[in-house]
Amino acid sequence: MLRLDTSLGFRDPIIAYLKDGVMPNERVKTQKLQHLITKYILLGEILYKQSYSEFHSDTCLRCLRLDEAKEVRQEIHDGECETT
Repeated sequence: MLRLDTSLGFRDPIIAYLKDGVMPNERVKTQKLQHLITKYILLGEILYKQSYSEFHSDTCLRCLRLDEAKEVRQEIHDGECETT
């Protein structure tokens, strides 16, 4: 069963590798990171995960920090993100 990593710094090792080529010191973490990085891209300072949807093959999902995700959720809940 695949578990979602919800730790605050799950993005940090991915960004460190994509930006500077830095790998973790532990072999198991390095192997996991090598598998993960194929699914992510870094545009400027923003991390995106490539989405392989049957409808849109070029869709990318922005990876938010926990505080950013909470802010977006609150905006949606408050109706600030309504479509017209």
